Order: sequence, then C-alpha cells, then structure tokens
Amino acid sequence: MARERALRAKQPGYHPLEEKLADWTDGELIAALNASLTDPDFALMSGAASGLDGFLLGEWMKRDFDAALAWYEKLESRSAKSRLAVQLCIFWPKEQAEQGFAFHQANRELFDAAVGAPLLTNAFDRMAEKGPAALEKLLRVIREDGVGLKFENPVRFPEGFDFSTLVRGDEFKAVWDRGNADFLIKAWYAQDREKAFNWLVENHGAKSLGTITTFHGGDVLQDLQWMGGKFEGLDAEQRADFTGDLEQRWIMNPSDFATFIQAIKDPSVLDEARTMGVQTLFAGNGAHFMPMLEAIEDPARRIKLLEHAEPAAFFSLRPDLRRFDAASETLLRRNLAEWNATDGQIDTIISRFKP
Repeated sequence: MARERALRAKQPGYHPLEEKLADWTDGELIAALNASLTDPDFALMSGAASGLDGFLLGEWMKRDFDAALAWYEKLESRSAKSRLAVQLCIFWPKEQAEQGFAFHQANRELFDAAVGAPLLTNAFDRMAEKGPAALEKLLRVIREDGVGLKFENPVRFPEGFDFSTLVRGDEFKAVWDRGNADFLIKAWYAQDREKAFNWLVENHGAKSLGTITTFHGGDVLQDLQWMGGKFEGLDAEQRADFTGDLEQRWIMNPSDFATFIQAIKDPSVLDEARTMGVQTLFAGNGAHFMPMLEAIEDPARRIKLLEHAEPAAFFSLRPDLRRFDAASETLLRRNLAEWNATDGQIDTIISRFKP
C-alpha cells in the first residue's frame, strides 16, 4: 500500500488529499472552497488549514476544469486569487497548454516566475511538439512581453526535435544573448550530445561547454568519460578555455575529474589534464588525486609535475578553498619519499602547496 501511494505521488497532478476527497461531491468541494474564502485558518500562513484550499481547487479542476476556472476568475479577493494561483498553475491540464499560456499572459500580476512556471513549461512542451517554428513564435511572445524563462521542471522535447533549425532562429539567439538558453542546450544534449557539443564549440567556443558539462541527466559517469574523449580532440587553446571554465568544479569534485580523464589516450593531453588535477592538492583533496598521479609510470615525472605546480587564479578570490592541511602534508611527504624525491625537493614541493 505504501509503495503504491509513493508511486502515485510521483504522477503529475497528484495531491496528498486525493484519496480523502475522492468521495466528496462537486457541491461539497464548492461549498468548502467558498467557506475557505472567509476562514482565517485557510487565509493565514500560520492557519491550521493553510494550503488546503488549493488542493480543494485542484480536485475540482480535475473533475470540471471549466467550472473551476470560472469560479476562480470571479473571485473578488485579490489575496484569495494570489493564494490559490499556485495550485491553479500546478493542476492546469497539460492538454490546455495554449489556453494556460494565454491565461498567464492576461494575469501576470498574479504570478511571479516560480508560481507561473508550470503554465510556461506546459506551453513549451506543447510548442515543442509542433516543431521549431512554433517554439520560435512562443519565444518571441515571451521576449516581447518580458516574461522570465524560469522552469522548475525540464521542458519535454519530442524525440527527433530539430534543434539545429531552432538555434539558427533570431529568437534563440536573443535567448542566448540574455543568458537564458541553458535549458534548451541541455535538452539538445540529452538527445544528441555530439551535435550539441559541436554547435557550442563552433559558435561560442570551448568556454561555452560548461553549459553541458554541468548537466547531470542520463548516465553521468558515461557522459563524463565521453566528454574526456571530446576534450582530447580540442586544440590547445580550446582545451585551456574548457578547463578554465571547469577548474573549480573539478577541484571540488575530484572523483568527477578522475572519471573525466579516463577516456584521454594522448599522453601529452593526459599530462595537461593532470596538471589541472594538481589543483586538487591545493584544495586538500590529495587522497583523490594521488591515484591519478601514480598512473604516471615514471616517478621523476610525478615529482617534476609537483615541483612546477601553481595555484589556480581563483584561489586568490576564494582563499578559503586552500585546504592543504597537516593530513595532506603527511600523505604527500610519504608518497614523495617513496618516489625517491630528495629532502630538498620534498620541502620545496610542500611549501608550494601550503596556504
């Protein structure tokens, strides 16, 4: 029973009072909603019944959407309308997506970005089903009306959606220029990561790859390895742009970095990547980096890499991230001694990593 309830809770449109309200008549729902309008327990945030009126409205919307919406629109209380707007948007039927977007545009004063997000998501889902031209028109309306592109849930694009056509449009370019295109690029990457990767590099350079490397959808480990293989195919300048954008992420998530470099085969590129990995030592994450360093067969090369290590520029902005402590020092000294580093080399290297 608990498992069935948990599964139902994940379904769109589910609400926790669904079972209790199932036996209520429409008349009882309406009577309870009308009573809630003047009951402080419903209206006040600290009231015993706070939020319950929204679930009553949601249940009615599932049964008779037109009647429930008409009741809502006739409400004279601005506070009641604002209070119920959250559930109104959540329970708005997806098959009425275009009507929902029109309602959103006509009642902007009721919605902040978070409250109105379900209506915008539904509209995007619907236009995506129609193709890039329909989505382009929606983007134009949103831009002209000054609507923010905030989505609590990801937009669902149909399989085979023509992203290549969408990104050539003027409206997509406007979205990109405003810094709001991440959700579209991530959706493209989820369907065709090769094309999304190539488009980013060709049109916006390797620095823009952060848009998809921070995307945690699908098989994260497999995606990280794939990205490592793509990194190897970039030229030196592109690799520098790429790593500069991701350096802090790798330092704070060394296990991600270890997965990333697994697909790199070119020895020179791998050494280049390991140089970036050395930054994890400055952050006190030596235990994660040592296996990567020990993958270099020649101990002398390991020592040389450490002798030339310099802290990344962002450490000057975030000195609190320099966490090379006594435990890190003990670990590094032991390894250096095993690699036959001289006492002078060991002291010099340790001094480089201490804050």
